Amino acid sequence: GRAGGVVIAGALLSVLLFNPFWLRTASLLAMRPIGPEIPDADWRRAAPALAPLLAETAVVVDTEELGPLYHLGRHDILFSPSKFFELPNPGRGGVAIDPRTGRPVIADRETLERLLLCYPSGLFLAPRMHWRRAHFADEAVIALLERYAEPVAVPSESHVFVYRWRRASPPDLVVDCTGLPPVPTR
Repeated sequence: GRAGGVVIAGALLSVLLFNPFWLRTASLLAMRPIGPEIPDADWRRAAPALAPLLAETAVVVDTEELGPLYHLGRHDILFSPSKFFELPNPGRGGVAIDPRTGRPVIADRETLERLLLCYPSGLFLAPRMHWRRAHFADEAVIALLERYAEPVAVPSESHVFVYRWRRASPPDLVVDCTGLPPVPTR
């Protein structure tokens, strides 16, 4: 009886000391990440700031499709080089269709730049965990956004980065807009 209880208590104590899974679970339940972990995007916290912009923008480009689609009601084009090359038939001209969502996927900065120039307005959305990361919003993508768009303030607790572009007239540059997805209709 008592010896068995001591052995069980010792085993539990060693599990708690040598495998701190309980600490990670407790931190996730408390919504307080620990260590170097980057918190997940909380699209619900960003939604109030983005709602008026989403209503008037021509296109929403994001690096994560399901969160914006579910919480914001918009996901028009996915920017994801890794997803693009996972698709069975990656399209020519840097655009493919994801058979799961039926939405376009783009893979490179050149296609993103054409979108920024060809669409009159748009939003680029990325979770903080995708910011400055290869295969998501790397330094070159961020430089492109800073060239053609402006950051949008959203609550920092949302852990989301948003850039917005809008133009009253077509750009002065000659841009080939053929092969890009059509502007989504609402």
